[in-house]
Amino acid sequence: MAVASGREMAVEASATTRLFIDNHVVIDHQRDNPNSPVTGNIAVGEGPHRVLFEYVRTDRAPGLNLIWFRDDDGIGYRAVPGWALSRRPASSSMVMTARIADGVRLVTALVGGTILAYWIGIWLHKRREAWIEWGAPYRPSATAFYLLLTVACIGLALGAPYGLWQFVYWLPGFNFIRGSSRFMVLGLLGIAMLAAIGFERLSAKLTPRARNVAAGILVALMAAEFAAQPFGTPYRFEIPAADQWVANQPKPFVVAEVPSAGGYERYQTMYMLHSMAHWQKTVHGYGGIRPYVHSVLYQELDTFPDAQSLQHLVELDVMYVVVHIDLYPPTEWPRVDERLRAFSDRLTLEYSDPIGRVYAIRRPQETTRAS
Repeated sequence: MAVASGREMAVEASATTRLFIDNHVVIDHQRDNPNSPVTGNIAVGEGPHRVLFEYVRTDRAPGLNLIWFRDDDGIGYRAVPGWALSRRPASSSMVMTARIADGVRLVTALVGGTILAYWIGIWLHKRREAWIEWGAPYRPSATAFYLLLTVACIGLALGAPYGLWQFVYWLPGFNFIRGSSRFMVLGLLGIAMLAAIGFERLSAKLTPRARNVAAGILVALMAAEFAAQPFGTPYRFEIPAADQWVANQPKPFVVAEVPSAGGYERYQTMYMLHSMAHWQKTVHGYGGIRPYVHSVLYQELDTFPDAQSLQHLVELDVMYVVVHIDLYPPTEWPRVDERLRAFSDRLTLEYSDPIGRVYAIRRPQETTRAS
């Protein structure tokens, strides 16, 4: 591939990945070494750039995210568009031609879709009476409607390559749904209605009293089946004293916590719970999509404190860093403690207990005034 233009490119990948841009190694991530970087960035100038990508995909490994930042648009990081990628070196005129072709293709698709929808509307309108007559026997039947609803939802929930999801994913609105199994929320409505219709027909010959007894028995059986009350406390969570100390400080402030363990979600969700003590801004968070800034920051926090991680935290206006001593491996903590002492001119110890510390970050101008 050749990237047509750009200022700075950033890449995030998973599984075994090697990426070269203009013969410079941007990512060299090996699956058997989870601590090897999964992100990388490189500044590039105008014109074509050679991209070589080596990738070993596992069953559950996500794909490659290739994004760029262009100084001339001021939008920030976004996905590299298709017109910027080519199998051969591309000139500026070829790039402009590709962008025009993309625009023409989009306009053509919109016009063609509008014409097709208009033609289908006319065709259906001309046959309106025939459709009404054909559907008349089925319209009063709730069974047919809910059966069709259930079958359609099951077909959509199956996903590719067996279900209907692969054929409708491109439709507006459907492409916002990340998990096809969510269609079963609506499918459960159809199943519930079909079950009610079935009970109605099976109990039609019973007396009213017998039907009420049967309905009560079914309700009791369903309540027992779906009962999920916990016996005991499966997980007990307590906010550490260090976070409670931070909660009592003057607000507003921004908090970071370490270790980050490479950004693993267990730590991020734990720190999100810690933030409930103060409800202030935090650099931690976890969702289905991990933003690029999080991927970079969490890797930097693995070596906190150092010049790069401190600079990034300053840029994010972080005021306090909570260091959880008990979460570090015993063999690693002495090295972390040594780095903390080495950066005593940038970090002020505000709170300490056997399992945690709180450091306030000094801004560069504050360090200059103190010296």
